[in-house]
Amino acid sequence: MKRQTLIMWMLLFMSACMFSQKIQIRLDNDRSFSFDNTVFDKSIYKKNLEEAFIIANAVFNSVEFQSLYTEKKFPGWNRCKPEKCKPSKKDSTKIAGTAIYSRLYQKDKVDWIVYFKEKHNSALGSTCPDTGVTTAYYKNIIDDMPELPLSYAIAVNLCHEYMHQIGFCHLSNKFDEDDKETPDQEGYKNDISYRVGWDAYYILKEWLKTGKKINGL
Repeated sequence: MKRQTLIMWMLLFMSACMFSQKIQIRLDNDRSFSFDNTVFDKSIYKKNLEEAFIIANAVFNSVEFQSLYTEKKFPGWNRCKPEKCKPSKKDSTKIAGTAIYSRLYQKDKVDWIVYFKEKHNSALGSTCPDTGVTTAYYKNIIDDMPELPLSYAIAVNLCHEYMHQIGFCHLSNKFDEDDKETPDQEGYKNDISYRVGWDAYYILKEWLKTGKKINGL
């Protein structure tokens, strides 16, 4: 085998190993769908929510996502205080991107409960770490990402909220966004959950643009 060919195969093998982490977050059907408004057709939102889980898993398991943070570092305050929904404000250490991946793919199968509610004053969702439960406010999600199909918009929110589930909190919930296509620059640079939400949005926008097919849809 020629030296160039050997090097090529070695690089391909290393690349395959690097991006081989997988997770399957599954909707807990028995304990989800806590609607607070009977006007909306529950079957429509149930279908979109189930599809959103497929899409969110596809994002997390993609080469695009798994190549984003390998060289990044984030402030230690992103870590939630033990058993609290608050950041560790005095944590001056750094969190390597590889540590984020290690935590994200620590379990290969996870069941997650979703309480689907109509509206919140501002939030798209809310999650406390290690609870296995998230709340999604579907009107807020629709209003925030009207350009995306509903299942894709919910998937963006699930990706964001899952980072809270695995132990990352916001230092502040106030972000200065000039428009719906531009994140707060400090938040995007430093806030893990905020950044993951935006990166999931960018990935899915590109997939829709290029017509990428997602297995299971």
